[in-house]
Amino acid sequence: MRAPLPAQFNEGFCAAIAPIIAKNFSIETEHWRGECFYSLVTTPPERLAPIQRLPHYDGVEQNRMAALIYLCPEYFGGTAFYRHKSTGFETVTADRFNQFRQALEQEVREVGLPSAHYIGNGAPLFERTRLIDAALNRMLIYRGVNLHCSAIDNNAPLPADPKHGRLTITAFLMPVP
Repeated sequence: MRAPLPAQFNEGFCAAIAPIIAKNFSIETEHWRGECFYSLVTTPPERLAPIQRLPHYDGVEQNRMAALIYLCPEYFGGTAFYRHKSTGFETVTADRFNQFRQALEQEVREVGLPSAHYIGNGAPLFERTRLIDAALNRMLIYRGVNLHCSAIDNNAPLPADPKHGRLTITAFLMPVP
């Protein structure tokens, strides 16, 4: 479930994290534009769409950033980062997109899609390289080109009540030229 945050929040959030991005990712810009959402994970593993069973990336632009604020306890799981085994890619940039897509499509034709469950150590085609645990009010910032996915226990309850579920603020940011 996803609900947009007001434009005023987006502007303030972008301004607040701009110095963090500049310091840690060497992206200097006067302004960022972004979209911020409340996200609540409620889909049971057996109902996941095929695309939800694989690590993903948020865009192929090198300066696209993602930020995640956990508004839930750690037992709901964090965020994991992955390497695609056959290409060795941990990022999917514009120059890697076609090679990654072709390799993944070929692998899915050969071995099929992963079964309907949340990703653990990477399914057969990926290997997990890093796990960042959820913690209440922890913020995670990363490049959108990184292969990643929510690290959710397949046996955990996923309540639809935001007071008791895996609630996050998710932001997607781009520098304004």
